[in-house]
Amino acid sequence: MKKLSIVALISLVILQTSCLKDKGFDNQEYGINFPGAVSGKGVGFNLEGGSSNFKTAGINAQSTPQQVDPSVMTLALYASSTVAEEDVHVHVAYDATLIDDYNAANGTQIVPLDPSVYTVQTLDPVIAKGSQNTTLDVSVNSTATLDPTTVYGVAFKITSVDAGYTIAENMKTIIVQILIKNRFDGVYEVTGTALRIVNGAPDAALTGPITPYEVDYATSGANSVQHEGSFHWANWTSSGGSSLPGGYEPSVDFDPTTLTVASVSSSNGAISNQTGTPYAQYYDPATKKMYYEFTWGAGPTARLMTIEATYLRAR
Repeated sequence: MKKLSIVALISLVILQTSCLKDKGFDNQEYGINFPGAVSGKGVGFNLEGGSSNFKTAGINAQSTPQQVDPSVMTLALYASSTVAEEDVHVHVAYDATLIDDYNAANGTQIVPLDPSVYTVQTLDPVIAKGSQNTTLDVSVNSTATLDPTTVYGVAFKITSVDAGYTIAENMKTIIVQILIKNRFDGVYEVTGTALRIVNGAPDAALTGPITPYEVDYATSGANSVQHEGSFHWANWTSSGGSSLPGGYEPSVDFDPTTLTVASVSSSNGAISNQTGTPYAQYYDPATKKMYYEFTWGAGPTARLMTIEATYLRAR
């Protein structure tokens, strides 16, 4: 198989290989557009779990080669059938102009990675007969030459596909911003307390101790991590309970010198760090614990999460 050295395509986080058949995809209500395709047979990057065609991925800081989990670099079929009736050959090309255009449109400063940083096994993946997706195998040679404070990126597009499939026009490209995992990155156990006041009184179902649960905190900046997945109210368990709506998942940013919490934010812009309370908010490197608070809506006397997150293991 042809080996190509291109820039750390590292974690083209194109979601994990979950079932991709979905009524919304089938009737083209969202997520796919392949005009002219035969019987709606399309191929595209799996963009579930991300915003449009933009993704974020983290890599470990190490001088030795590291293999990226293949499940995060997925190309998928979108069709009335769930699997390929024959081998489907896809060609993927690197396109740095996508990063330039994204920077210009969004005011970002994503730096394209140098081609010497990683190795891609092939840019001609095959979705095998009987399968619905395939992955790109990537090995990162070293992060020794990378600046941990810089946001790097790679961008790819699908240029051709066979077997009667059509490239899904709005799913043919992917831009991945690549961050070197910071010291806060990992799998944590979340505990703490939740406050929800309704009509002047605590909501008994949602107020009180948060049942411990495990969740990923993924690198989202040089000194920040993003809570990945639902954030739960008090009394939530795997068998029932309530969670905050999507978009409220906190991203916690730390001061790199003092390790105190600098800010807490969310993708919907609704939450903010709660200050002025006796609760100390910081990261403790000795115990690998994060302490932070956030509020939203009517404010800290009505909506408040007071959190202690304990590091369990690397992601």
